[in-house]
Amino acid sequence: MKVWLSGEIQDDVDGAYHEASKAIRRIVETGLQGRSYGKALDELSLICIVLEDVDDYPEVKKYEKRDRVFDIRLQIPHDSFKTASPDFQQQMVMYTLLRAIKEMRSLAIRDIDYDRLEADVLAIAKQHGFA
Repeated sequence: MKVWLSGEIQDDVDGAYHEASKAIRRIVETGLQGRSYGKALDELSLICIVLEDVDDYPEVKKYEKRDRVFDIRLQIPHDSFKTASPDFQQQMVMYTLLRAIKEMRSLAIRDIDYDRLEADVLAIAKQHGFA
């Protein structure tokens, strides 16, 4: 399964977010390499919103059945991210990825092993000191 991370990011935290998301994506992709979580899911696409003013950027979740992609946009509090250490910034991105998996359940997509996906990502988080 592929994990794709991107963001709608305030300029003052763009570099820090890029580094944190790159590290988390690498860790998670390595940990999930070669694993499948059902016929309905090939990719989880997470867009983190780290902006001072989030009014124009609501949290959104959708499933693209044809491409088997779960796309979600979740907010990370800008001020908390900005003042966090690089390690805690990574932890914030990992937590948001875990939250995305929990949110995926609410769409009730058939043929996705939510429990195993969540358990695997949580195990990866614990292995790397994020949970």
